[in-house]
Amino acid sequence: VEAEPHTLHGPVVRSVLLFAEHRDADLVVAGATTRGPVASRLLGNTPIEMIRRARRPVLVRPPAGGSN
Repeated sequence: VEAEPHTLHGPVVRSVLLFAEHRDADLVVAGATTRGPVASRLLGNTPIEMIRRARRPVLVRPPAGGSN
């Protein structure tokens, strides 16, 4: 698997998905966080929003150290 780190600026979901489109990425990988349901509702859930808006597959990696 070939992967390259990049630093993007701007709204996270939009920036990542535009970059993935521009690079014709085969897959977008996002990390999940351990946030409670109230915080997720108030602050949003980036991986879920990526899945909803992406035109390519999104793999969400669970947080290190076990389950939420």
